Amino acid sequence: MSGPGYGVSPERLKAHADQVADLAERIRGAASAANQVGMGGFAGYGLLCAVPVGGVLQIAQGDADELMTSAANLGDALSDALKKAATDYTKIDDDAAQLSRDLGKKL
Repeated sequence: MSGPGYGVSPERLKAHADQVADLAERIRGAASAANQVGMGGFAGYGLLCAVPVGGVLQIAQGDADELMTSAANLGDALSDALKKAATDYTKIDDDAAQLSRDLGKKL
């Protein structure tokens, strides 16, 4: 779709959507890896500090996991919206071209 000073490439929108989807998947993979590894255990903090430090780290890990999951979900939604926009632009262009052809036949 184009006009004076404005242009949209559905192919580029779709390519960008794929990049966003890839990033969302990598974020999801990082969150999964973080859950498997954890924070490295609590033994390194000694007997005295292991309990309070461990509790704080578990809270932080839970917040980080929630944040990463939300970021991945947002990436998925953005990717889907970009793909829909590309499809909509293509349909609008196709419909306008068809209307122009139909009008040309009547003239």
